[in-house]
Amino acid sequence: MEREEGRLIRRGAATLVWLIRRKPGTFAVAVTGAAVYAGATVAGSWALGRVTDRVILPRFTGGDVAGGAVFATVGLVVAIGLLKAAGIVTRRGFATFTNAGVGASLRESVVRHFQAVPYSFHQTNPTGELLAYASSDVDATIEVLAPLPFALGVVVILVSSAAWMLYTDPTLSLVAFVVFPLLLGMNVFYQRRVERPAASVQDRLGEVSGVAHESFEGAMVVKSMGAEAIEANRFRAASERLRDAKIQVATMRATFDSVLDSLPTAGITLLLPVAAYRVDAGAVSVGQVVSFVNLFTILVWPLRLIGYVLGELPRSVVSLDRIRSVLAEPVDPRWANPDLDGPGA
Repeated sequence: MEREEGRLIRRGAATLVWLIRRKPGTFAVAVTGAAVYAGATVAGSWALGRVTDRVILPRFTGGDVAGGAVFATVGLVVAIGLLKAAGIVTRRGFATFTNAGVGASLRESVVRHFQAVPYSFHQTNPTGELLAYASSDVDATIEVLAPLPFALGVVVILVSSAAWMLYTDPTLSLVAFVVFPLLLGMNVFYQRRVERPAASVQDRLGEVSGVAHESFEGAMVVKSMGAEAIEANRFRAASERLRDAKIQVATMRATFDSVLDSLPTAGITLLLPVAAYRVDAGAVSVGQVVSFVNLFTILVWPLRLIGYVLGELPRSVVSLDRIRSVLAEPVDPRWANPDLDGPGA
């Protein structure tokens, strides 16, 4: 089993590299936007601590705050907010360009190959199944691309957060270094558990498409033989198998999300008593504690993105394998397209 899981990770990485190479320019810009957002996110937590120490606490303790300090901190927060906004727009826009471009390229390749294979191939494969290859399988293959730049940006957040926490206070950093590996470990565990159910969903999608197309294409035959009930039962059974497969995946994801949400809260619960002790000892300021807590709070969703990418990766690998099985069908050499070769199995 461990060998199979390691092989899946390698195949997943090969799949991602192959997909990215189809649109490397737009993907690189999307990752740059994600990195800008990540750096601004950590800077925002640091700025929140500065506001707490230089504006909020002096106002409560001394009753007066210098106007220059207020304007400086407000300007800092606004500048960081604008930088984050620029990173979000860049990342989302170019991630969409990448996803749509790769999808269009892959779908065109599949359809071109269908046109190049012998007629006997179409006689032995249901049209609904072929439609699934060109539609749902392509969609599942590229689904992992949309959140991938943000997931890579999360790595920047984790590294910069760890460096800032260590610089601020190594003792408080120990709490983060316990929680963060748990979050990442859960993501990997979930990715391994969801592989088989994800593959089952793709198989059931093709089955439903095939049954539906056969029923519609042979409607006259079905009616002439009075087989409407039989065809309805076939479609119902295929739909129920698809439903059960999707429910299984959704149940696993819901359980994973619930546990993932609880870990940062548990981390904050551990952090606050230690932080109170460190503040009392004069090792850290209240603002630095606020920064720590804020980082714990905002990292929940980015870390979930890593889990989402890992969760979608098995579907992407399985769907691309299904597409490659069709693209492996022999064609007339005049129609050969070397760009169709996918990552090695």
